Amino acid sequence: MEKVTLSTQLVNGIMQYLGNRPYVEVANLITAVQQEAQANAVEAAVAEAKENGAAPE
Repeated sequence: MEKVTLSTQLVNGIMQYLGNRPYVEVANLITAVQQEAQANAVEAAVAEAKENGAAPE
């Protein structure tokens, strides 16, 4: 799957909008966004650790 880069401000706005929608309509989307964000954070931490010559914990 291709990756798309979005600003934090835009993602926060989308999440705020979704938060105002009925739960059953958006729960899966919110969970998917959270999972992607966590995966991206882990990838970034690993890449930074490699750049600094340290192994991630």
